[in-house]
Amino acid sequence: MRRQEDVNKSGYNLNRFFGSLSIRKKLRIAFFLSAILPLTIGGIYGVYFASKTLKSNYMSELTREVEDRSKELEKTLTNVRGDILFLSRLPTLKNYVRHMPAHGESERIELRTAVLEAFSNFAKYRIGIYQIRFLDMEGWERLRVDSKGGDVMITSLEQLQNKGERYYLHEAMKISTGEIYVSSLDLNEEFGHVEVPHQLVVRFATPFVDEAGQKRGLVILNLYATDLLALIRSLETRPGVRTFFVNINGTMISMGENDKTTSLSLLSGQNVVGNTSKDALFTGKTGIIENKDHFTIFTPVKYQKEESRYWVVGLQYPKKIILKPLSEFVVVLFLIGLVIALVLFFLGGVAARQLTIPLLAIHREMEKIGKGNFNVYLDVETKDEIEDMARAMNTMAQHIRELVEKEKGWNRQLQEEIRRAEEKLAASMERVYQMEKMASLGQLSAGIAHEIGNPLAAIKTVIQAMDENITPQEQQTYFRRIISEIDRLSHFLKTFHSFVTPGDRKLSPCDLVKIAEEVIFLVGKEAEWHSVTIRREFAETPPIFGDSHQIQQVLWNLIVNALRAMPDGGVLTLKIEVQDSDSSKVSVAVIDNGVGIPQENISRIFEPFFTTHADGSGLGLAIAYKIVKEHGADIHAKSQVGHGTTFEILFPVRDYAS
Repeated sequence: MRRQEDVNKSGYNLNRFFGSLSIRKKLRIAFFLSAILPLTIGGIYGVYFASKTLKSNYMSELTREVEDRSKELEKTLTNVRGDILFLSRLPTLKNYVRHMPAHGESERIELRTAVLEAFSNFAKYRIGIYQIRFLDMEGWERLRVDSKGGDVMITSLEQLQNKGERYYLHEAMKISTGEIYVSSLDLNEEFGHVEVPHQLVVRFATPFVDEAGQKRGLVILNLYATDLLALIRSLETRPGVRTFFVNINGTMISMGENDKTTSLSLLSGQNVVGNTSKDALFTGKTGIIENKDHFTIFTPVKYQKEESRYWVVGLQYPKKIILKPLSEFVVVLFLIGLVIALVLFFLGGVAARQLTIPLLAIHREMEKIGKGNFNVYLDVETKDEIEDMARAMNTMAQHIRELVEKEKGWNRQLQEEIRRAEEKLAASMERVYQMEKMASLGQLSAGIAHEIGNPLAAIKTVIQAMDENITPQEQQTYFRRIISEIDRLSHFLKTFHSFVTPGDRKLSPCDLVKIAEEVIFLVGKEAEWHSVTIRREFAETPPIFGDSHQIQQVLWNLIVNALRAMPDGGVLTLKIEVQDSDSSKVSVAVIDNGVGIPQENISRIFEPFFTTHADGSGLGLAIAYKIVKEHGADIHAKSQVGHGTTFEILFPVRDYAS
């Protein structure tokens, strides 16, 4: 028993959780948990470690591939910068510009043809070129060659356009000789409208300066951006993988698996890929951002010497691809664990059956003992603690048989002693009852004798005085005194009759607030005489079931007593409210701030004939107490000398039908 209490106190008593299960089931659960818990802990650690390793390896490989594509792009851009510088230094172009007339005037055809032929040959053998153009300082295209699908086309004079309003022209005009301007990747426009079908291009531009060092125009080379983006899209090796390209001006080119076209969207600080923002991408270095479903790997592509001007290319890789081997590992681990658990569960059942056979035998015999049959004997041979327990139970059953026999003898002896004691107690109770009855009659007789004796003594004294020679005026005074004492005696007898004789009660629903108002009206003048202010604190209460006249008598007695307890004036508070939250009781409290009642008198104030007033009968509170109890209510008082007294009545709220 001591060990069981220690186990319970230590907090390791598993029976609180498995108390309703049989021993066999508990043993099976123990075998099952012995397999599942280590496997679960090891599996969780393995999954965590494998997940961390997979993520690390994948991120390293993907980061390397993204950085490799970035370097290839930078290398391609370096080659293009060399190409445009080469074109700007063509002797044929210099000769053309030297003799270039104003726009709209006739040109020398042989000079124009020589430059266009050089541009055409260059475009034919350079893959990825869309347009080679020369624009004058006013933005007019003076020379233009287009390359589409391997065909090189020279644009006629009539089809040449003014590009003076295009952003890249204004930005390229600001650079110095020998510098190269690179635009954002965007859609090509012709004659003020986006070209259809859409062509994503990137423009390289460099100023053309004549022999005098004067800037005469721009050489512009347009590249098919799709060829550049193809380097990035080569990373889309699995379903769900997406690549993206972000311009420095805040536009994004998003690409997806099997997309034949690309789409542009404005970033402006908005989310780019998943929950990745523009500010998070433009850090100037390679980075990885992880969200709920994807990893985003990005790196800058520096297309100009300025460190602040670069593009961002990146890869959005679904987590499910990375974690797929891990998911397969978890499934295999779960299947292995399930097989092991089922095997151990079966073995646990076999072991539990062999273990519980003797325990069940002990349990059956214990049930017999519990039903009062102590003639049991267990024959268990297990060579372990179970056999010891069976032997101990046999010993216990033998001791119980002996104790039962002794108990039967003790019970017979005890019953005889109880019978004799009950006879003596009954005789003693009868004597006590007679003594209490006589004491009560004596107290009642003394009270009656006192209340009747005083008026009779006064009457006798007056009559004796009338035997002497008195004047008629004195005779009238004596008669009035006799009548007053007779009235006093009559009032006492009526009051006493009310106390000892139960009156007829007329029960009906009663509004306590209305009854209180009637009593306040009746005692209003007396309150004024005593300089007492009556304060009402009435809450909304349900009606009670009772006799309104008797309840009025109770409140009248309590209020009159309170007024007499304040000879120098004061405040009398009458409070009516619901006592309990379920509105099952209504409280009526009469509170004064008068002289108070000594504590030694509190327990006696409801006794008949007990009073502290010289002219009191001592029956007012006794009658009030009797009426309250007849209504099934409770009344109690609390007081502090010099601070006042509170009487509170608790009326039950009952169903009228009952």
